Amino acid sequence: MGPSNPACVSCGRWKGASNWGMSPLINGNHASLDVLVVGEAPSAECDTDGVPMRSGPFLELVRGPLSQTPWKVGYTHMVRCWADKKPTAKELGYCHEAYLSPFILEYQPRVIWALGAVVARKLLNSQLSLDKIRSLGVSYTAEGVPVV
Repeated sequence: MGPSNPACVSCGRWKGASNWGMSPLINGNHASLDVLVVGEAPSAECDTDGVPMRSGPFLELVRGPLSQTPWKVGYTHMVRCWADKKPTAKELGYCHEAYLSPFILEYQPRVIWALGAVVARKLLNSQLSLDKIRSLGVSYTAEGVPVV
């Protein structure tokens, strides 16, 4: 049985994943988040055990410092299903529409920490460089959720 969301069905990445539609990892039981860390796509290891954000060079840089704060932190990916290739722009768009955008609206993070330029550009629907995005202080929504 596959996903019921039309955007997920259209994408098709779920067909090769063990854990399609992987749920986000949220530290504690929170109705809202201070920080949402968003990576590009789950690794094969994440797919095997169904836990997002298990490892990775960017993640190691943020998880340590964030664990030392009282902040409510969530970890997820732009694309919820693992595949043996990087996600295409179309796949990123499908997952943003079907999953990430509703998730952000539900948990209302105060800050979104994008792990890399691909994620930042897709979140902001922009082709600006990562340096330019950071210098401009661009927000994800009209409510002003900053993407860093």
